[in-house]
Amino acid sequence: MGTEARERKVREGFRRAFGYTAPDGSRVVVAPGRVNLIGEHLDYNGGSVMPIAIDRHACVVAISRNDARVRVYSEKFKEFEEWEGEQQDYKTLPQWARYVYGVSVKLKVDRGFDIFISSDVPSGAGLSSSAALEVACAYAILLASAEGLLFLQNPHRHFDVARLCMEAEHEFEEVQCGLIDQVAAVFSRKDHVMVFDTRYNRRDHIPFFENCVVGVVDSGVRRNLFDS
Repeated sequence: MGTEARERKVREGFRRAFGYTAPDGSRVVVAPGRVNLIGEHLDYNGGSVMPIAIDRHACVVAISRNDARVRVYSEKFKEFEEWEGEQQDYKTLPQWARYVYGVSVKLKVDRGFDIFISSDVPSGAGLSSSAALEVACAYAILLASAEGLLFLQNPHRHFDVARLCMEAEHEFEEVQCGLIDQVAAVFSRKDHVMVFDTRYNRRDHIPFFENCVVGVVDSGVRRNLFDS
């Protein structure tokens, strides 16, 4: 699906979910899933890794509200969730919504949002669907608020977004993941692999082999970082 068609689909989904059209100027944020060519389990041990983005994405649009309530709809799971401020019982939320909740709390943006999520990154398949969701939601929320726009004017803040999303997963999902997934979702480039030195947080992009395709095969074995 092309970029324009994908954006139309997400905006139409938002309209159906919330009953109004996302205003002109609102952004549809897209973050990819990823596979690792080199470096499984090295990111949280200070090693170098080599992820590459895939053509599956989490797509999010967020519209600022006049109150503090956050309303979220997931097209994949056909579920609506909402909350206001920090919740003591956030663990009662479904897993996909806890990722969004964690990001919204960590961002500390003092307002609510209507958030629509469309993702074709398979869950539990080792393709970093959670990181793609976290990163897309973080950028969508930031772009929908004046404070967030100021935050993103500093180019160094993009790494902070990746780290914030990782910390949200640590705190609200109790998954002690490394930083590779979120960094891949934020910094991947088309037709390039990324070498990420996790000890010094240094990133280099290398053009991928010309006329070469990476095939990702679903084995059917589900993966859960929390259990491991």
